[in-house]
Amino acid sequence: MKNPLRMGVTMREVRNPSTGDLRDAVAAAWTDFLAWAVPEGAWLPLTNAGGGSVQALETFGLNALILTGGDDLGASERRDGTERALLELCRTRGLPVFGVCRGA
Repeated sequence: MKNPLRMGVTMREVRNPSTGDLRDAVAAAWTDFLAWAVPEGAWLPLTNAGGGSVQALETFGLNALILTGGDDLGASERRDGTERALLELCRTRGLPVFGVCRGA
């Protein structure tokens, strides 16, 4: 049996306008898109936790990465660092990466 597709999906940072809290978020359209594009796959949003996100990719046995859009490079130090660490792991493990907009 072929390994099922288990994708990590990166998130942008957004600030709650009423509290000022910084939050990680993924656009709701990703749910519909992934259900349509890869109905046999599973996906997990990855927080902007740097090495913690790398550990999540390994712990949950994710075998692909999607770098979502939103935010310019350099706008979020936490996101930039997290995505660099994830990309390095994928490169060394030979895992596929799909980049959209900023992620490309």
